[in-house]
Amino acid sequence: MSQQGLYPPKKEFLKQAEKFEALPISLSLLTDYDTPLSLLKKLGGNILLESVHKGETVGRHSIITLGARAKLSLENRQIRGYEDIQLASGKTKRLAFHLDFSQHNFHPLQFVGQYFLRYRVAENERLPPFFAGAIGYLGYEVVQYFEKIPAVKKDKLQLPDGLLLFPLVVAVYDNLSRELQLISTVLSGQPKSALQLFHDMVHGISKNPAQSSQSSQSALAPKFSNTLLASLYDGEVARLHALAAKIAMPLELPYQQGQAASHARISSSSSSSQQTALAKELSRLTKQQEQSKNSEESTKSPSAVPFFDSSISYPDYKKIVEQARSYIYQGEIIQVVLSQRFSLKTALHGLELYRSLKILNPSPFLYYMDFDDFQLAGSSPEVMVRLHQDELLLRPIAGSAPRGKNIAEDESYAKAMLSDPKECAEHVMLVDLGRNDLSRVARTGTVHVEDFMKVEKYSSIQHIVSTITAEKKPDLNAIDVIAATFPAGTLSG
Repeated sequence: MSQQGLYPPKKEFLKQAEKFEALPISLSLLTDYDTPLSLLKKLGGNILLESVHKGETVGRHSIITLGARAKLSLENRQIRGYEDIQLASGKTKRLAFHLDFSQHNFHPLQFVGQYFLRYRVAENERLPPFFAGAIGYLGYEVVQYFEKIPAVKKDKLQLPDGLLLFPLVVAVYDNLSRELQLISTVLSGQPKSALQLFHDMVHGISKNPAQSSQSSQSALAPKFSNTLLASLYDGEVARLHALAAKIAMPLELPYQQGQAASHARISSSSSSSQQTALAKELSRLTKQQEQSKNSEESTKSPSAVPFFDSSISYPDYKKIVEQARSYIYQGEIIQVVLSQRFSLKTALHGLELYRSLKILNPSPFLYYMDFDDFQLAGSSPEVMVRLHQDELLLRPIAGSAPRGKNIAEDESYAKAMLSDPKECAEHVMLVDLGRNDLSRVARTGTVHVEDFMKVEKYSSIQHIVSTITAEKKPDLNAIDVIAATFPAGTLSG
């Protein structure tokens, strides 16, 4: 049922502030003329999460985030970042921090859990599943924070191990009702700074937020007066209405890359202009590839993928494959994932590449993240782990086959995949791994395998998929769940 408009009213907001620390305010409006991508552009968002199930059904919600009231960059067991602290005086102060965990018996992700899970949130059934909190990425190297494994070589990209934002505003687009919720969260008091929280953890003052429903009582000190809370409410309502006004304006895009002065309003011609930009870029890359074939440099480390440079030569890659096979024969490993990075230089913006990726490979987990210095874009069918209330979910995906040209060929490929000993052995191994991972954080006797070895079909591929569920132990939180299941078995073997 549609519930457009502002919620909660100021009177109810002030009443909520007596019991809760985090107070969401939402403005709902009909946006059936827009798409999540156009809303991202209009609102000036920095992160977009979308979903397409089985290559053909759009997920219920798309998430857009705007700005950041806090930024946490994780690297080498350290966290650097900033936070905007609302003071009891009514002013806002930006504090930078640098926290070093190398000499302490807790790791950066435990701090992240304390930082984001310390607030009790006012209940609101109108809100979508995600409306505030940490959003960003955790890279593979984060596993070193909570597992005793050797340090890997330094990433040549020189990116953080992980980067998490606390958005100023979260916009959630409902693809069913075509409504958008603009959500801002107000804190009912002055929070401890990151440095204060780190000090408390070092001296054993802070508790695990999951261990006690009362653990967040000291998260805010002092509590704000009703006068200040009413002023903060009015300010956030004004912010949300200003964003709504942006949505009502026509979207303008640069007609061509690098020509910001020339604009074309979004229309049926805008897609063709974008195709022209992509076609020009493809033509440029093709010419570049032809030129490199004739150069001496290209013969030193050829790439199997057109236009791209590989992080490892083909002969060297063959060597590590043989080394991995040797380890398997020796019983040292069961499976290993060998990877290489393909890279190329392009004039296209990351968002334009995301648009193409979404069309070519629509998946349940589509993401675009703009962190100013770099952008991330991806498309994946697999959830690493999901925690909703106390319900845990893993969905191992292993076993692959192409899609057929018709229904008969499609089913033939699927049948062959399910009969392939290698595909089945790999899948069963990952199901066992997933059960073991969840058992570390689940109530005894609650781990179950459901929908074992079902075939799921996507736009250009079909996979064998199983579902593993469990109930979380009451004394653990989301960070404990991530640590128990990270990284996904399909990425590490």
